[in-house]
Amino acid sequence: MIIETTKLNGINGEIISENDENEDEDEEENEDLNRNRSSSFLRLLNAPRNSVCNANTIHSISSFRSDHVSRKSTHKLLDNPNLFAIELTEKLSPPWIENTFEKRECVRFCAQPKDPERCGCGRTLSSHTSASRLFFTLPHHLLDQEQQLWTIANNTQTSTTDAFGTIVFQGGAHAHKAQYVRLSYDSEPLDVMYLMEKVWGLEAPRLVITVHGGMSNFELQERLGRLFRKGMLKAAQTTGAWIITSGLDSGVVRHVAKALDEAGISARMRSQIVTIGIAPWGVIKRKERLIRKNEHVYYDVHSLSANANVGILNDRHSYFLLADNGTVGRFGADLHLRQNLENHIATYGCNGRKVPVVCTLLEGGISSINAIHDYVTMKPDIPAIVCDGSGRAADLISFAARYINPDGTFDSEVGEKLKNLIKMVFSESDQEGLLSKITECVIRDDLLRIFRYGEEEEEDVDFVILSTVLQKQNLPPDEQVIMR
Repeated sequence: MIIETTKLNGINGEIISENDENEDEDEEENEDLNRNRSSSFLRLLNAPRNSVCNANTIHSISSFRSDHVSRKSTHKLLDNPNLFAIELTEKLSPPWIENTFEKRECVRFCAQPKDPERCGCGRTLSSHTSASRLFFTLPHHLLDQEQQLWTIANNTQTSTTDAFGTIVFQGGAHAHKAQYVRLSYDSEPLDVMYLMEKVWGLEAPRLVITVHGGMSNFELQERLGRLFRKGMLKAAQTTGAWIITSGLDSGVVRHVAKALDEAGISARMRSQIVTIGIAPWGVIKRKERLIRKNEHVYYDVHSLSANANVGILNDRHSYFLLADNGTVGRFGADLHLRQNLENHIATYGCNGRKVPVVCTLLEGGISSINAIHDYVTMKPDIPAIVCDGSGRAADLISFAARYINPDGTFDSEVGEKLKNLIKMVFSESDQEGLLSKITECVIRDDLLRIFRYGEEEEEDVDFVILSTVLQKQNLPPDEQVIMR
């Protein structure tokens, strides 16, 4: 029996076979012919870059067929570029993901100042390997100041991702599936876009709606909540938008999920609305179940409960990017990946077409204020819609936007009231810093839009979203027609 493995030549992209027995000259000529034909297809198909270089092994062209498919069928694939492209993508996706994306793990224990048994990454001393505990055994005075502080750069190490495939959500009336991958928080946006469009098969969006807001559960005025949910969903359906959230089943994400439920959309139709959750890997409850490669993983959200340091994936999402920065039980790993991806789309678009990105804010904490500040004050320009009356961060920004003077200042009485409101809402924060950021946000009235519930009831949220995009983005005429 001939056992065949293949290696990839990183120089010319050819597939090279190694056999444990010598074949006759005729068979070698046939294999050479197949190699030449397949390598030309590889160059034409815009295959994932890491499937054509820097890969250890992939299936040979002759093994793309199942055991019962004849060599004649394989030649038909080679003769049909479209069929070959589909078959190639299916076979190369797992190794491309492994060769492209990485996980991060703490490899150097660094005790927290108030808890010497717990590392700066959030894990306990006992959960680290013996090698990573080496610095814990050294006398404190032998460690320089840099080694005494835990940082991602100094204390973590990347390796091939070990978690990707399909999540099968259970516990509901119908099982719902979602694609997922664990990846480093600083992954390249180009690779993420290739994953979503070429590997997962998403159609390029015409609009991206990125939803920010409170992580904890909060109540909305019934009509405001209904207006927001209905308008966001209608805007997404009208334009073929991607909706991006934190992906965790709490706070504002539940309002996004409720929008799908209230619309009475079936599971099949729901899959046509692209909801992408960018969540921090280190806070996901039962994340160990997701450590599988290209398998189906069953995840019953209704049997799990969240707490302050642990989150549960929301089962109304169809795609998850699980950002890993080497920490456990700490939020924030997702923010860098999300910002980079959204900035990339806003700057370069998709497939040569400009794709506007618009942010919506419902309630929210300090991280939401920071996000809005980045959207409207940094390049690329990304407009933000803040829902007044939804609470906390959104209400502070709305109040400031209403009373700011044309010269960017506040009347003394208004300024004092705003400071008191910040102190009341975020009592343990840098209040002067928050005041400065809020002021810088509301100065950018060319990018900031306040949806005032009760004053703009004649305007639906979908109209506000789309009109904001049209006003703030320089879209070509054909794209403007789609947005109207």
